[in-house]
Amino acid sequence: MNKWNTLLPGAFSLLFWSIIVQPDLIEAALAAAFFLVVPAVLYVSTVSLPGRTRLCWFGAAWSGALSMMMETGITAMVFAVVWFLFTGYIAWKGLSRLMTRGTAPLEETVVDAGFVYVAIGGAWLVLSRAGTAPLLPYTEVIVDLTAVHFHYAAFLLPVLTGLLGRRRYYREVSGRPLLYRILAAGITAGPILTAVAVDQGPPLEAVLVGMYVVFLYWFAGWSIKEAFSMPLFSKITITISSVILIGTMTLSILYSTGRAAGYQVIGIAGMIPWHGAWNAFAFSILALIGWALVSPGPRAGYHSFPVSRLRGKENIAERIEQNQRLHATDGLIASWDAYKRKDFDPEMLSPLVSAFHTHTDRFRMKADIQWRFSLLYRASSYFSKKMKQINVPPTGKGDMEGKMYSVGEQQDGRPDPRVWLRSHAGTGSPVFTAVYSHHTKEDVTYLNVGLPLPVGVMTGILRPDNGKDGALVLTSRKRSDVCGDEGIYVTAGRWTWKTPLRETFNMKQTKEDILEAEHTMAIGRFRFLRITYCLPLMKSQGSRHDGAGRFAGE
Repeated sequence: MNKWNTLLPGAFSLLFWSIIVQPDLIEAALAAAFFLVVPAVLYVSTVSLPGRTRLCWFGAAWSGALSMMMETGITAMVFAVVWFLFTGYIAWKGLSRLMTRGTAPLEETVVDAGFVYVAIGGAWLVLSRAGTAPLLPYTEVIVDLTAVHFHYAAFLLPVLTGLLGRRRYYREVSGRPLLYRILAAGITAGPILTAVAVDQGPPLEAVLVGMYVVFLYWFAGWSIKEAFSMPLFSKITITISSVILIGTMTLSILYSTGRAAGYQVIGIAGMIPWHGAWNAFAFSILALIGWALVSPGPRAGYHSFPVSRLRGKENIAERIEQNQRLHATDGLIASWDAYKRKDFDPEMLSPLVSAFHTHTDRFRMKADIQWRFSLLYRASSYFSKKMKQINVPPTGKGDMEGKMYSVGEQQDGRPDPRVWLRSHAGTGSPVFTAVYSHHTKEDVTYLNVGLPLPVGVMTGILRPDNGKDGALVLTSRKRSDVCGDEGIYVTAGRWTWKTPLRETFNMKQTKEDILEAEHTMAIGRFRFLRITYCLPLMKSQGSRHDGAGRFAGE
């Protein structure tokens, strides 16, 4: 969204609407959210949205504003629904970012949470304009204020916390990551705590609101500290906005404590102009202005890697062989040269480890499979046997055999794609059908492994690392900076999502002509499958070898 093409029409629209309507504070706060706060947050968060979104936003903002010019009822609700649909699109954008990227880095997840919360604000606006307060256990004012809450605190504060995390990363502040995790969790959970507090009332209300306020004090203090390293105008605006937040949150504590103690320190009538108006106008606008001047972007671009075009139905291996123009080849990769980087040197791999990936067809495969729970195997095999893909056998030992093919780049869509069909040596039943390729991003070349599925493809993005004593480690686990593409993804149609699956291959040379590889699969940190491979060099190659050097010369 272009900054000035969005904010200037929004500002003029808000001014024009306010002159005509002369709204009360709640109405003015909601209109300011429609015309200014929501587009400004999208701009400051630097989350790209399609160009047509600006036109959609403008129509949706006016629809929401018009709904407040009408008597509550069906017509007003219909206009409010248009705004709700736009907030729903923002929420979907946040969810799709989360599904594509995964939960790391944390600062982006916090931004995504704010995007989801604004749709809840849109839903409460619909309830407000439909006149449903008599049907709910809340007064009309509480329903209106809940809509305001989810358009401001619930939407804006997580995004600002995410920006704080982005800036912390770019300034290379090693600091205390645990503290930021706790703060991010508290700010993200805050709107839920507030909703439960309103629903339950005193005395729980005072406890939950108090917990949230502690996190907001923390956020304000951290923002002030960070502001001192910013340009002067950002330093001033962010500091003032943080002081305002501290003051308005103190009013929240007084309000909740008074309700719990049975006497009124400040009532709802006093909270609206002091707590609500100051947060909606002063805090929000000043904070957005300050952050707009520094607006740190995400630390990396996520899901910008190529995905295999090959797909399959039942018996995927057979269909791949029948339907694709395949040519016999001997290895998963042509050469290790493209994978060399500052922290990975292929020349440090033992010769036989290096040779396995360039001359894969010269090794036999004996597998020792260990499922952690048999129930997981039964659940997996129910689907994999029908597809004959990712069809891992039950716990036990057995031999596997493989066929290696190259396939055209136009068919697959990735550079130098190579198909590896693995099957049971005795029965010939398919186990894995994987299409190997590679891509490079930020000076790191990854193995890009596609496993065709009936409705899409599973993609493993594996980073090669040097292990001990010439070993090779291929892992889908991200580095500590969480900037890479590593991960296990599933693509269906045009949509790609990151799964919680993690896999690691650790290959080492144990004898002159034998490799050993350990393949582990996990969900998060929970390992559920381990396959240990014994990979002896085929006897037909002679009793001795000199690894990659010998193979390369043949």
